[in-house]
Amino acid sequence: MRLGRRTWWIAYAIGSLVIAGALAWVTAVVVQLERAELKVRTDAAQQDAVRLALWRMDSWLGPRIAQESARPYFEYLPYYPQERSYTKLLNAIAPGDVLTASPLLAYR
Repeated sequence: MRLGRRTWWIAYAIGSLVIAGALAWVTAVVVQLERAELKVRTDAAQQDAVRLALWRMDSWLGPRIAQESARPYFEYLPYYPQERSYTKLLNAIAPGDVLTASPLLAYR
């Protein structure tokens, strides 16, 4: 009878160790999954902040780029000749005699 009680205690101890080991493994897996989820959330928040910053930069810079791309080529010269120039009496002036300053010189 004593041998039977001892066998039960040994089986109980082994079962308890197996269950404790399984619980420890499950706990480690859950902690690892929580860390991975936290990393994913942090990365998503950072990407959202970057997306918002890029959108703000694009919305600020877009009109300026469009304005620069709409400039005619001759405005990048410091002075460019007027094609059609007239005197006060509406007499034509020869092309190239009248020069106009580029608007970029005044930084407009």
